Amino acid sequence: MASEMIGEMLKLSIAVMLVAVFSMSVYALLPDERVPYVEIELVVNETNSSIIDITHVGGDPLKASEVKIVVKNETGYQDEHLLPDQVWRFPQTIHLTTNLMNVSEVSVIHLRAVLAIAEVEQT
Repeated sequence: MASEMIGEMLKLSIAVMLVAVFSMSVYALLPDERVPYVEIELVVNETNSSIIDITHVGGDPLKASEVKIVVKNETGYQDEHLLPDQVWRFPQTIHLTTNLMNVSEVSVIHLRAVLAIAEVEQT
């Protein structure tokens, strides 16, 4: 009788271990969360290039805690900005004022990827 109980306990422990190993291997196969997609429209003030409007014209809503906007000028200096609201979604516009003159590039950067890069043509 004791050996039957020990045998049942061994079978049960083996079954539990197999389920645990199987569930861990299945969990490892799950894909990572995808990087959000966004389309932006960039408007730079013609008289003062340090004033920039960036409009979300399509794609996924972006959480402010996961995104920053980097503004670069021709000499390589850059200025970083955080989103002013909790979530940036279509069709909201962000109005930026940077201390850089002659802005050459604006990037929207997520924690896992660069979402958009816009080059500014100087006129």
